Amino acid sequence: MNTINASNQNVNFTARMDLRGVTKNLERWQKVAKDFEAKTSKYPNDTFDITDFADRCEIYHYDKGVKHENVCIIGVEQLKNLFENTDDFVVKKMTKLFNIFKAKDAEYDSAEKYISSVIKKDKNGDPTDFEQKFWDILVDKAEKDRDIAVSKDKVLSQFKVY
Repeated sequence: MNTINASNQNVNFTARMDLRGVTKNLERWQKVAKDFEAKTSKYPNDTFDITDFADRCEIYHYDKGVKHENVCIIGVEQLKNLFENTDDFVVKKMTKLFNIFKAKDAEYDSAEKYISSVIKKDKNGDPTDFEQKFWDILVDKAEKDRDIAVSKDKVLSQFKVY
């Protein structure tokens, strides 16, 4: 019972890691969360929501300022392999994943601002469907950038990252 209460106390308005959905390895996740939150403290609007299931662990990254979410699914074996390393190693991998998600969010945010500025300047009622075409290209690019960054890391490349 104390373990459950401890996980709820870890969640607050500036939490980096929400562990309410964690039932396995909770004490380990709490140690990781403490260091992860310290390393990502300049992002008070972001949350890593972690939930474990029988066959996987899901991490959802939310930024209150961005409409898009990021997802990482870690299989049971991959999570077991990850947790065979030190807490510092796990924190570094979670921080790297966070930074990959933030880079994608920054690209989306820049694109939204650019599209908005072009649409505002359009005096003729864009007949080219610029907004949708640009957005499609940007999403493809951002996802490829994310996939390349993930593939360059031996551990993260084992996870499903969306």
